[in-house]
Amino acid sequence: SCTLIDLYEGFVAQVSGYQDVWEVLEEVERGCWVVEPPPPSYHLLHRRIMLVDGVSLLLTFSPLQPRSLPRFSFLGPTDAVQILQDRLEERTDLWNPGSTVPENLANILQMELPEAPVQGEKGAVPNVPDCGICYVSELEGELPVFPCSSCTQVYHLSCLTEWFKGLPNLRQCFGTVFGECPYCSEPMHVQLTL
Repeated sequence: SCTLIDLYEGFVAQVSGYQDVWEVLEEVERGCWVVEPPPPSYHLLHRRIMLVDGVSLLLTFSPLQPRSLPRFSFLGPTDAVQILQDRLEERTDLWNPGSTVPENLANILQMELPEAPVQGEKGAVPNVPDCGICYVSELEGELPVFPCSSCTQVYHLSCLTEWFKGLPNLRQCFGTVFGECPYCSEPMHVQLTL
């Protein structure tokens, strides 16, 4: 027979088993520029972090072994992603479960991880939404004014064009590039300007 106290103690034991993964997620939030999910939540075991302009890294953690090597997925322009992907593949043996995730990433990718921009700093323009790809409002003088007609997320034309060019199912016809919205996967297209 099971009492209410037994159920409660079982629940507490199960929840305390996730404490380590929550600590790892907090390490990532403190030491990296987390762009997804907004805002970070404990029930989601992934974090998408910015690395360099237009390139982000999706990390997915194991709830049972959160300090082990997470699953990685780079997002961004193919050329920039390939450099970081090669570095990661060559150096994954350097992953140290005793170090924090940001320390491991900085060591393996051989780069300083960027911090989240503070409102009012360069790249953060007040009252202008951030681009859904590079997560800044102003990029080399360009504002994100190209919206998805379905989810209304806005993008810089240059970011969206690069995103489409990185898709395996890229279609291009004359001056138009076709692809899918990075957020809702609805079909989109952009006119290339010469």
